[in-house]
Amino acid sequence: MINYKLDAGSEVSSWFILLIIGLSIWDLVWRSQALWRSAQLKQKWGFIALLLVNSVGILPLYYMHFVV
Repeated sequence: MINYKLDAGSEVSSWFILLIIGLSIWDLVWRSQALWRSAQLKQKWGFIALLLVNSVGILPLYYMHFVV
């Protein structure tokens, strides 16, 4: 396991960095699909909510499966 030094002795392990990268990719995939769908359906408020709320994929998943 590789640990990265930040400052003043604090460390971040490589698994945590991989987790953050994985969650970012997960969110990007679902958010882009939900934004695309809401734009196609001309749902302005859905698009704005999906664009502004950072939910790690929870809001886009809800939108894609229950609203559309």
